[in-house]
Amino acid sequence: MGYVSLALEEGDSVDLYVEESSSSLRDIASLINRQSSSPVRAAIIKDDLPEASDRPWKLILTSKKEGFINRLDTPQFNFPNSQEDLFVEKENEGENSQISIDNFEIETERNDVKDFLPGVNLHLKQAAPDHPFQLTITEDFQKIAAKVKGAIEQINQVLQFIYKQNAIDSKSDTSTTFAGDSTLQSIEYKIRNLVHGTFEATESDDEEPLTLNLSQIGIEFERSGLISFKEDRFIHSLEQDFELISQAITGPDGFANALLGIIRGYNQANEGVLAQKEKGLKSRIKQMDDQIENKSRFIEQRKQNLVNQFSRLESTLGKMQKQQQYLAATLPGAGSSISQLIGGA
Repeated sequence: MGYVSLALEEGDSVDLYVEESSSSLRDIASLINRQSSSPVRAAIIKDDLPEASDRPWKLILTSKKEGFINRLDTPQFNFPNSQEDLFVEKENEGENSQISIDNFEIETERNDVKDFLPGVNLHLKQAAPDHPFQLTITEDFQKIAAKVKGAIEQINQVLQFIYKQNAIDSKSDTSTTFAGDSTLQSIEYKIRNLVHGTFEATESDDEEPLTLNLSQIGIEFERSGLISFKEDRFIHSLEQDFELISQAITGPDGFANALLGIIRGYNQANEGVLAQKEKGLKSRIKQMDDQIENKSRFIEQRKQNLVNQFSRLESTLGKMQKQQQYLAATLPGAGSSISQLIGGA
């Protein structure tokens, strides 16, 4: 039994205690991997080299973070009464990656380099000094078309919802739809204007901007009211003039940013049109609930008043009947006239 001491960041450390019943290399590796704050991952491998035949099993510890800045102190193994000595046989310090681009040396702390080139992320898998390779970056027209197609399909879902709300007849339950709702009409109007609109793009700052209509690249309305996406025409347009199409779609004044502006105007938290409309509807519902509660309270009060009046009437009738009986007993012949007075037969 003993413990493993792992050095953490900022000079801290954590001690993992190992029980005698769970002290194999595999148990120690499992203990290290279960520790959420552990800076290393543990693995067990078997070394089949002849010189390692007496000690074939190795415990390999690998830092969870790359780079020279994330280098760690050597873990300490403290097992004073173990049958086998645990010691660090080999140690590799963390280093930064060295990359040469067109004979320019650069250094990076991570194996994952974001925006290594504009729009390109780089993942370094292994060191390969003195083995240059050529990196070719081309546009993936199929994936670009798939992204645009997905956006068009989502727009069509919005339009289908609007059309469904407005599709009413004599049998429709208008209490469960938004037929004639001004917000839905506004959304449809803005989407139609956007798809029918034109977008500017320039290939350089010195040139006059070119205008592009979405119908020229395969995006247009059908008779059904939904938007069609002709993928072949769109890909052909990309192949002919990628810069122009990409600016018209994703540029500062392109289709995507214009669509994003419409979406934000409606679904922005607390301030968007839909959020304000939701607040208005909730306020109206609360007013109706308050009115119902007030009416229910009034009806209940009115009911109680009628019950009280009826009770008083019954009490009065009871007293008059007792008086009738008393008079009938004391004054013969007077009972019939009193009975007539209070409604008797």
